[in-house]
Amino acid sequence: MPSRGCKPTTNLCIQLLYHHHISAMDNKLQFKTNINCNGCIRSVTGFINDVPGIQHWEVDIDNPEKILTVQGNVSPEAVVEAVEEAGFDIAPIA
Repeated sequence: MPSRGCKPTTNLCIQLLYHHHISAMDNKLQFKTNINCNGCIRSVTGFINDVPGIQHWEVDIDNPEKILTVQGNVSPEAVVEAVEEAGFDIAPIA
């Protein structure tokens, strides 16, 4: 998959593409929520899954702060919007 005019066999180009792929996967965001049970997770699933760029997400319902962890190439604002649209409270963790 050539990018920015690079030849696909150029080491620098391969390193840049590899770094871009890893960076997108390594972006990890965490939020406090009130998603507190499996029924809540089912309710929010469609909203979160519709956010472009999310590769993986999970909610720790055993944690008193009900931590939502999201990985992928996505903005915190997009995650907040989706969760609020589903009817839940959400606040980014600094």
